[in-house]
Amino acid sequence: MSGACWPIRPPPLGGELLSSWMTRIAKANGVSLQCLCWETWPGSDLLMRDIDRHPPPGFIEELAKHSGHPAASIQRLVLRSLVGRLLVNLPPGSGWVQWILPILLRTRAAYGIQYCPECLAKDIEPHWRLNWRLAFVTTCPQHFRVLSDTCSSCGVAPNPLALFKGKRPATEPVPVHLCRWCGQDFRVICNDPSNSNSPSKGVVHFETTLLQALQENWMDVPGHGLVHSIPYFRGLHLIVTILASKGQSGRFRAAVCQELGIDQPPKLIPGRGGRVLFELQNVSTRHQLVAMAAWLMEDWPHRFTQACREASLSGTRLTLELQRDAPYWYWKSTGEQLGSKRAQWRRAALPDGLSLSYDDVSRRLQSRKLLSQERRIRFVRDHPELWGDPLRLTNALRSAGLYSPNSAPSLLVPYCTVLIALAKGEGLLHCFTKSLAVCCVRGRRQMVLLPSVSPSTETSGTSG
Repeated sequence: MSGACWPIRPPPLGGELLSSWMTRIAKANGVSLQCLCWETWPGSDLLMRDIDRHPPPGFIEELAKHSGHPAASIQRLVLRSLVGRLLVNLPPGSGWVQWILPILLRTRAAYGIQYCPECLAKDIEPHWRLNWRLAFVTTCPQHFRVLSDTCSSCGVAPNPLALFKGKRPATEPVPVHLCRWCGQDFRVICNDPSNSNSPSKGVVHFETTLLQALQENWMDVPGHGLVHSIPYFRGLHLIVTILASKGQSGRFRAAVCQELGIDQPPKLIPGRGGRVLFELQNVSTRHQLVAMAAWLMEDWPHRFTQACREASLSGTRLTLELQRDAPYWYWKSTGEQLGSKRAQWRRAALPDGLSLSYDDVSRRLQSRKLLSQERRIRFVRDHPELWGDPLRLTNALRSAGLYSPNSAPSLLVPYCTVLIALAKGEGLLHCFTKSLAVCCVRGRRQMVLLPSVSPSTETSGTSG
């Protein structure tokens, strides 16, 4: 078993998880997953980590050598393949990450991977899907049912990497569709409380649209236009965070529940420190929150702003106190419609096209100084009559409050010259905005996407 290639090497299935594929390889060779790992990687802590999220360095290459399948096809089985489409980056470890359901390997008191019993029953080769690790996926569109996230017999969340606790030798293979704690077959459809009600067609359609956005890297936001999938999912996560928060946000959730006719609001499970995280909720609660978010996004931003007014949530609280990393399409609606007293020049600038790396985007989300730079650029773009006189433009910026009135105009003239160039679209590599769609690959030349045109229109740019 520890040779260059394993005797039997079944190919990975489309959309399968890495742990599921490795379990099928072990079963095909007549051993358990633990035995396969102990023989191939002796002394490693491979099964003590979430290999679907962050496998050890060099593990994919070694797995390709033992399985005989290319490393590129194996890379698609891990959650890291979602970087650039759903996430800006995926930090190592087992900490909380937006939209990723955690798997706690040393405890049973958690909700992790979810599944559809009918999908497992109809599979020629039962396997776990990568989409079942995504928190916004709560339904099965093929069988029109809410997914399950616990064993129907013992109530423990499934964990493909856990040791089998039943009366079975440690070396005997365990199929992926058996519960590691009690041996219950996940393909058996029992009276599951989470599936007492069928999902609405609107929720199923919304989740299908979200999965399609992950494949196409674009999402059409009503009233705004096309948005890249990364800022779209970031804004959507802010919405479900408000729906799952306590305090003032509880009135917001109650207002949405009243509009949807929900008599019983979702039962939220607080995490450490009392903070309520969307990814730590059970599938029934997440399904209700996704249904609320789908209703809000159906007529964005009117339903959202109306519910905010009923809950007395101001635009300042939504954009500054709650959501400091809000993307532009979300900020534009909350900042303009709920914060109408803000001046016109406070809107973020919209450069015609930029080229960014993932590190640039990460720094952008953590920087407050760039917001002031965007406001100055927007002000300069709105006043082209001042481009020919930098000193006059400096005085205008000081009058608008974009520069301190105590600053010397002569010292600001060189900065205003740079602002004029940026407003004209020259030298945009050092200034970017939240609304920009990011479509790039680390270490390669990137594509610059113009927000005002369709996704098919692309021009080349250099790495930011």
